[in-house]
Amino acid sequence: MGLWMFWFNHDEWKHLYNCSRKTPQEWNAEGQPNMPLGIIYSSMGITCEIVYIPFIIAMLKPEFIQHSCFKFMFLIAIIDMIELPFNSVISGIQCATGEHFCNNVNLYYTVGCIGIACWYSGCMTCIFLAFNRLFELCFPKFAEKLYGGWRIYVWLVIPVLEFIWCALFEKPALYSIKLHAWFFNPFELVEDLRYPTPLTSHFHIVHNSLTMILMSGSYFALIVFMYVKYRFYQAETVSKLQKLMTIQAVLVCFEMCVAAGICILMQHVHLPTILAVIAHVGWIMVNGDNPFVYFLINKSMRRAVINMLLRLFNHESISSTRVGHLNYGARNENNAMP
Repeated sequence: MGLWMFWFNHDEWKHLYNCSRKTPQEWNAEGQPNMPLGIIYSSMGITCEIVYIPFIIAMLKPEFIQHSCFKFMFLIAIIDMIELPFNSVISGIQCATGEHFCNNVNLYYTVGCIGIACWYSGCMTCIFLAFNRLFELCFPKFAEKLYGGWRIYVWLVIPVLEFIWCALFEKPALYSIKLHAWFFNPFELVEDLRYPTPLTSHFHIVHNSLTMILMSGSYFALIVFMYVKYRFYQAETVSKLQKLMTIQAVLVCFEMCVAAGICILMQHVHLPTILAVIAHVGWIMVNGDNPFVYFLINKSMRRAVINMLLRLFNHESISSTRVGHLNYGARNENNAMP
């Protein structure tokens, strides 16, 4: 499956994704263009991409990126920036035009492979972030051995390798113009056709299930450990910075945990279109709402982003003023010439 089959075993790929039984017009007739919904999908992605940029730049500041927690969140941000054009902008265009997968298989299959690979690698990074919060708050000495120095980059490479593997070898999810969400079967709800396309991905089920179990288990263990430690043993309280980073991590990963369960349900239970649309909007927000979380929760990052934007706009304003003065001076000199 994945791009490997598409590139190097195309005959088998054509057997699984057989689009020859209908004309392009007949494929498009299977769904209805939805211009307002398509605009919503695309505009959400574009807005989130723009808002994300200053926060990614701010994360690279030494006061943030020195912490292993922010290194994981930086990787999540990069994955989000890669995924949003696929699950939001391109899906929005497909929704607005009503173009079926079969009418542009090269584009949409590639979009599906990269999009689902981003989902898998993003989930793994969130799992690592949950473990990071658990160990750094509960077992700081052990956390130093796990994440100190060059070792943190080993953890960061693993989701990248998973992204490459999943894009090449795992079944992609593809946008359905009938339900306006992504499904593993591109012929979902097509009447009178029975294709040999796999309806589900076992890897997807296992991966999403582990995502829910490991993330929820890690944060639950963290809460229990902190309560016992500071309630009964009266240990010194957690620093404000540690609390802040943990709250951010919980908010960033909690919605991904919920989305993982909904994605499994969608592939096995026929949901009304409105619920499928809500689920897809939720997936877009999983990738796109993190900068809003940082802005609301993290005072230091909010201040860094605001100051960065103020300096940028003030610099542009000063530059424009200087150009204006130069032009004005030049005109005066020209007028003074005989």
